[in-house]
Amino acid sequence: MPGAGIEARFEELLSRLQSLEDEREVRNVIVRYCFAVDSEDADATQAQHWEDCVVNIDDQTFYRGSEVRNIVTGPGQQAILPECAHVMVPFIVEMKGARATATGYASLIVKDKEGPGSYILRQACTRIDLEKRNGVWKISTRVSYVAGSNKARELLRNALDPPS
Repeated sequence: MPGAGIEARFEELLSRLQSLEDEREVRNVIVRYCFAVDSEDADATQAQHWEDCVVNIDDQTFYRGSEVRNIVTGPGQQAILPECAHVMVPFIVEMKGARATATGYASLIVKDKEGPGSYILRQACTRIDLEKRNGVWKISTRVSYVAGSNKARELLRNALDPPS
């Protein structure tokens, strides 16, 4: 920025501020997804995803488009509601204009019906790709692999590479 005119510096600051606001919204989409699933709100779950989204769980379960509602309405989630919490943290978020990639851990915590505690039903590594369309951020793809698997470790390694 040295030597740049005040207008150029101002434009750069505006761009950096927009990027920070976009990153905050990306993180909020992820949290809203968790809250929607745990509050048994299939509409809100679907609202966090683009209509052409793809969700891949361990290369075995796939949800496309409006099928993401089944994350909430399916038998697996129904069996643990309302005593569950989807927790997705921490995340490395890489912003590239109207696209973002968030990589981190996804934990599914369930209250123990036999006692006062809880247990982790699933621990995974996940990569969530998001897109901003018409000023709105939503999930375009999500892949999730059980922690410790080769694919989970690969997701984490890929997130370590600094953006180019």
